[in-house]
Amino acid sequence: MNKLLTGKVALAAGPSAYIISAVVQTLLQEGATVIVAARSAKEIASLKHRLTGTNTDKLVTLLTDYPDYDKVFEISESITEQFGSIDIAIMCFDAIATAAGYNIIETDIIDWEKMIDNNITSYFVGARVLIGSMKQNKKGMFVSVVNAVGFENKNYPTVADLTSCMQMEMAKMFFEEATKYNIRCCHLSVTDGSNDEKFINNAIGKFIMQLYNGGGNVSLFQNLKIAEHEH
Repeated sequence: MNKLLTGKVALAAGPSAYIISAVVQTLLQEGATVIVAARSAKEIASLKHRLTGTNTDKLVTLLTDYPDYDKVFEISESITEQFGSIDIAIMCFDAIATAAGYNIIETDIIDWEKMIDNNITSYFVGARVLIGSMKQNKKGMFVSVVNAVGFENKNYPTVADLTSCMQMEMAKMFFEEATKYNIRCCHLSVTDGSNDEKFINNAIGKFIMQLYNGGGNVSLFQNLKIAEHEH
């Protein structure tokens, strides 16, 4: 019996290794060929450790600098040539940026540049390249996932909210253009609820598969409150 993603090609990338491991596990379990773009061998080793017990025969890992547009474009082209068109792409981010904990007047320029690279440039480049690739085939689904567990219950300064607001505005713009080409987009915020990492992983993966399997009516903004889902 075929699984939901049998014969499908999926890509996962982004700064949030925690969210990546959660979605990759589900993608593999659902039968997809899963390509993970990582920035270091350490990230790949950490991912494989988190996937212990999961069949990783269809896991492909690549080293890249994903804020670099040219490199991301080359990888997208290479994936399409080797495995076929990308059916679902998931970009994973952390809500708490590098600059979190500082007031904007005290934010160091190095922290600012890291924040822009990790959460803004990476989002733009990933969405621009991957949705652009899907546009050629007039099909596919692009999901951006933000790890906001614990974020809503803490009083972070405005600097920590900047990337979240900018990502949401970019999501609106990409969504409006992508729908013209039969591409579904969703910006998912994962919030609060459980200290059980395995349970959180299962909830995230299950929710994304529900979105993927939900037909054409996918809302742009989705909020997954882990605490509201039963174990």
